[in-house]
Amino acid sequence: MTPQAYVRAHRDRVDTVRAQVRAARRQAKKALTTAPAPHPPVRPRTTGPVTTITPQHHRTDPRPENLLAAFLARIQLLQTAWETYAETHTDPSGWPYDDQAHQQAEQQRSAAAWAAYEPVSLLAVRLVASAENRLPQVPTDAVRSGWVSQLGILASAAHGLDAVRVSWEEELDRLPPNARPGTAVYDTVAAERDEAAWPLLEMWALHGQTVLDIRAAAGPSRTRLRTTAAPPVTSTSSTPAARR
Repeated sequence: MTPQAYVRAHRDRVDTVRAQVRAARRQAKKALTTAPAPHPPVRPRTTGPVTTITPQHHRTDPRPENLLAAFLARIQLLQTAWETYAETHTDPSGWPYDDQAHQQAEQQRSAAAWAAYEPVSLLAVRLVASAENRLPQVPTDAVRSGWVSQLGILASAAHGLDAVRVSWEEELDRLPPNARPGTAVYDTVAAERDEAAWPLLEMWALHGQTVLDIRAAAGPSRTRLRTTAAPPVTSTSSTPAARR
């Protein structure tokens, strides 16, 4: 199944998630009137691709919780930057002033978001499961009412992203040997992957902090997640590493 087919097969769920995203954004904007923003807003240039405001990749502590924290910082910056870009490049009805430029900016945003996710892509499912297992260890007065539902959303998004990755790997296997980044056939498949992943990554931007909050509230763990592991879902064939 290709990433596009995955999105079509789960269209209702994606539409529901996007509605949740819009509602959460409205709540966040209201909160900004009484509390400082967790991250400074990042404004793109008046013209130019969204990648001009993409966070730079730094050397990151390889512990899972720190990899997750780094990813969340990057995806939230991307989301904030995209909202600013969309507000300044669309009319009051939401239609882009320049369809081609807007589509290119969307592709660059989604590609940057996937690149930010890759360091935690093999850990996401287990990070959510670990948070679920540690939730009973959190003192009752420290538990937040939305944590259980947010963990469910994150688990669904993580499994969806696994499916997108597997579909991407299977598509790579079917490409000709000379398909490399920069070639039309490779870039088309990569763009499909990024488009399928974006609404799922938005869920992590909104709710991913819940995993870190639960870990902090539960206190130190006796067990520690490893930073390398086989993905929960695997492709039926191997893909040349040089093309990934």
